[in-house]
Amino acid sequence: MGDGMGAGVGSSYYSGSVTTANVGAPDAEPVLIYNSKPWPRSETVYAQVWNKPLDPDRVVVRDSDGKEVKGQVLETGDYWGHKFTKIAFKADVPALGYKVYAIDESVLPVEGEGTRLSGPVDFYGIQLNGAVDSCVLENEYLKVEVEYRSGAVRHLIDKKTGYDFVPDGKLLGLIEAYQEDPHPMTSWLIGQVPECHPFTQGGKLNVKQNGPNRVAVSTEFKYRSSKIFVEIGLNAGSRMVDFKVNTRWLEIGTPETGVPMLKAAFPLNAKPGVATYEIPFGSQRKPQSMQEIPALKWADVSGEIDKGEAGITLVNDSKYGHSCFDNTLRLSLVRSSYEPDPMPEVADHEIKFAILAHMGGCDVIEATKLGEEFNSPMMVVSAPVQKGSLPAEKSFVEVLTPNVFVSTIKKAEDSDAVVIRMFETTGKKTTAKIKINGLLKKGAKAIETDILERPVKNTAKLSGDTLTVTVPAYSQATVKIG
Repeated sequence: MGDGMGAGVGSSYYSGSVTTANVGAPDAEPVLIYNSKPWPRSETVYAQVWNKPLDPDRVVVRDSDGKEVKGQVLETGDYWGHKFTKIAFKADVPALGYKVYAIDESVLPVEGEGTRLSGPVDFYGIQLNGAVDSCVLENEYLKVEVEYRSGAVRHLIDKKTGYDFVPDGKLLGLIEAYQEDPHPMTSWLIGQVPECHPFTQGGKLNVKQNGPNRVAVSTEFKYRSSKIFVEIGLNAGSRMVDFKVNTRWLEIGTPETGVPMLKAAFPLNAKPGVATYEIPFGSQRKPQSMQEIPALKWADVSGEIDKGEAGITLVNDSKYGHSCFDNTLRLSLVRSSYEPDPMPEVADHEIKFAILAHMGGCDVIEATKLGEEFNSPMMVVSAPVQKGSLPAEKSFVEVLTPNVFVSTIKKAEDSDAVVIRMFETTGKKTTAKIKINGLLKKGAKAIETDILERPVKNTAKLSGDTLTVTVPAYSQATVKIG
């Protein structure tokens, strides 16, 4: 066993669902990456290695076939007497399955390409000063120019077409503070907003990470009694720009002063289009208006440009209030109502959201996938070295029909059968195809049921390891296999 055995107990994984406790390994550190979604994923993941000094220039990550990728050291620190190193690397994991990687130190320095930070900074961790105007985060697809004073995106350029998603003179990801007039029922109603304070000045920018798997900068603001930190990041191989807001929010609404609120604004450089919002098991399009619209994991605004269409899809991990007016999509972050609870939001908050800049109109399938992935990041679990029957890489369930999403895989209520529930997102009656591997007993049969798992008119068929079933437009289907 390695020196890290048992280290990290109590230190939660960044998604908050899996511990980072280390099982210990004397040499290369094995980690298992789990993908909870029934489609293959290729994205940057984050692992913690305990009590094992690693040279940042020589960190390498290998899969079971010996393929190597550069590991980027994001952070080092100490947790209850145990030293840790946080590492980012690109992982390719099969649909609803897992893949094992090993984190090691190579003999020679390892080169990596993907993301970089350019402009007035040239090394990790530099503190920028007031004379600096902006810096650029860049990967294979995007150039993201972040303005120093506001900590927001001045230009978001698609490298293939040269199109800038940000209108001239506007800022994308700009944090805005609002003050509503006093009014009754503040927990249920949003009142008139005569005062808006965009954070276009006063930011203090700091470089957080500088490639090759991730680049990120953060900006610090002081607002009244509160502090606000905004991080903007870009990962290798991704068209998504991610944001993280951390705030110790101390603002209190009162019947005399009204309701303080924070929002993030995302203007789009296109002719005014129609906004699309995710709702349960589907989406809806609405005309632009100042009215706040509830949405689940994503919202989108797309419009016409000189050659076709372009748009931005906004995903979030915990907020539902959206609005879209004047081609600017907004997300409500914190709002301090004062009745019946006088201090409902006074606390430390961490809010994550991201945008996907896309050429073409709103793609509901891709937006739904993006929302699902953002809310269910691939999990990284420290793995022991041991004998076993399972391979180093395996998929259990894969949906082969793009417009059908699985919402549930569970054991049946009254038997050992497997229940799969799915829904259709684009308004087309569809024959769904789902590949199932290693979950079914020999000779299993598929029966279509209602949501109470009672048999209905059956369209489900099981041929080998592939399930087919008819899913009505904008509806759901449930199948019990056993």
